[in-house]
Amino acid sequence: MSEENKTEQNQNKTQPAADEPKKEEVGKNRGKRGVVIVVLAIVLTVSGIIGYNYWQGRRLDNGTGNEQKLALPITRAQVEKDFVNNKEKKTQAETVPPANFKERYLGFINSSLQAIESGQPSQPEFKDLLEDYFNVAVSYGILGEYAKAEEYYFKLLEKWPGDYKTMLNLGDLYILMDQPLSAAVSFFETMEQYPDDYRVYGKLAELYVNYALGENKLTTADALYQAGTENAVYKRALYKEYAFFLENYMYDYKRALMAEREYQKITGSVEQQEIDRLEKMIGE
Repeated sequence: MSEENKTEQNQNKTQPAADEPKKEEVGKNRGKRGVVIVVLAIVLTVSGIIGYNYWQGRRLDNGTGNEQKLALPITRAQVEKDFVNNKEKKTQAETVPPANFKERYLGFINSSLQAIESGQPSQPEFKDLLEDYFNVAVSYGILGEYAKAEEYYFKLLEKWPGDYKTMLNLGDLYILMDQPLSAAVSFFETMEQYPDDYRVYGKLAELYVNYALGENKLTTADALYQAGTENAVYKRALYKEYAFFLENYMYDYKRALMAEREYQKITGSVEQQEIDRLEKMIGE
């Protein structure tokens, strides 16, 4: 957002013209514009967190559709011990989305709510009402109406238990609601049902880095990334995340280099500068 919105150039005139705003007025206007830009940035960030999985295929590259019982590096009991929810559950975002942004997503919500009430999907490509429930939940989340988003994710899971995208998005929503334990449980349950999907390993590992209690959070995150590289079908993005984690949190440059090499081998890309950089760090 910041790259797309160019800031105005300062006008250093000693005497403003009669129709030119005074310096203090210019400052106030710039301050207002700055607030708007910050609000938009926050709203778009929330949109990315909540809405990312909406645009992914429901089973596109998140598993084989025929998962086996793969070994997991942690248990539910450990997850429940390593996290705690904040006492106050955030039910709404602190920022209010712009009017045009709100109008757009309320349109999506109303269309899908009418479909749910009528029992007919809002779009011809929708096989059933699952996508309409999901659309309502995602749109409420983007608008910062977290409690309403949670409500419709729950309604969806009552009708379609174990839906992958819903479980994953629910975990993301709980992070925004300051409920890391609930997020971790949601990610863990997703990992149990879809152990060959790469996304959930990275999400749960990142949650451990940022929110887990105790001294073993980094080693647990490491184990999650490692298990993901062994269990997941599509590992490209996970290897890149793992290389970043090993370099910046574990300071294990040798393993970071190995992960980077695996990433480049899968993608078929050659980023020699990155390889050289990590090799240099190993030698220091």
